[in-house]
Amino acid sequence: FLQFNKTQHTIMSGRLELMEGIGEGSNSSSASSQEEDIPLEFACRLEKSHVMANILSCIAFKKDQYATVTINKAGIKFTVEESKVLQANTFLQKELFEAYNLSNEEDIHRFGIPFSILIDCLNIFGTNSSKPVSVQMIYKRSGAPLFLILKESGVDCYTDIALRTLESEGITDFEFRSCPIYNKVIMQSSSLKEAFNELDFNSPYIGIILSPDFPYFRLETVGILGSCQVDFPKNSEAFESFECTQTQTNNYKLNLLQPTLKSLNYASKTQVRMNQRGVLSFQHLIKTDDNHNCFVDFFILSSDLDDDGYSDEE
Repeated sequence: FLQFNKTQHTIMSGRLELMEGIGEGSNSSSASSQEEDIPLEFACRLEKSHVMANILSCIAFKKDQYATVTINKAGIKFTVEESKVLQANTFLQKELFEAYNLSNEEDIHRFGIPFSILIDCLNIFGTNSSKPVSVQMIYKRSGAPLFLILKESGVDCYTDIALRTLESEGITDFEFRSCPIYNKVIMQSSSLKEAFNELDFNSPYIGIILSPDFPYFRLETVGILGSCQVDFPKNSEAFESFECTQTQTNNYKLNLLQPTLKSLNYASKTQVRMNQRGVLSFQHLIKTDDNHNCFVDFFILSSDLDDDGYSDEE
């Protein structure tokens, strides 16, 4: 899936200009000065690649994972799924990037990509944020590779990687907003993390209650050693807002919720919602070093639902 090279690059007016090969062992012809203009569908630049790597790692929960990438004028969305019962999304807004260029702002580009490899590439120089690594992402056309061009701060050498793209197989529509949303709370992510740490992860399921009445917000597991409950009263300092109109009790497979917990290490606030069908939503707010807002969303089907009635969004 990968091709490596070392060159110098600049992005100018939505075109990639290959200026000079400087890789080790290159012959005189490849090392000589050359120019080639290549028309691009999309190009962007981020000065701190670890910011993207950290956010994407929030939705990386298994090896050899694939993601669907959606690029439009507002930003870049990455989506991963598990058996149509769990969907994770992260959206990187256009404003996060130092440069963001679409050849046609009305276009929407969607393709699949080996997600674990993408994150490894972003971390190719390590995860030490004290020595920033810039990254340029370049997408020439449909079916073409996604090019990553990384440059370590203080080093006049560029590493470029060609990452093979795949045709998108579609994204499952969980129809979350098409059903009434009776209950939602916004709370401190640190408080939610502490609550999950109290639960028994040997239990196959977790019960979640959201209600306008007692127990208001409850997390519960039942395992071999007994049951564990964590309750949040309505007036808890953990809540920024509490909007519950109907009592809802649903069970979820705990192994599906575990991938959502990684985001709590980075998030400042988390919105918990449950729609009429019992589809659970976690939305985590993550602030970058430069105080930009990024959102990580998870949708999880309750154990009482199967995947009937859910469609692929093309």
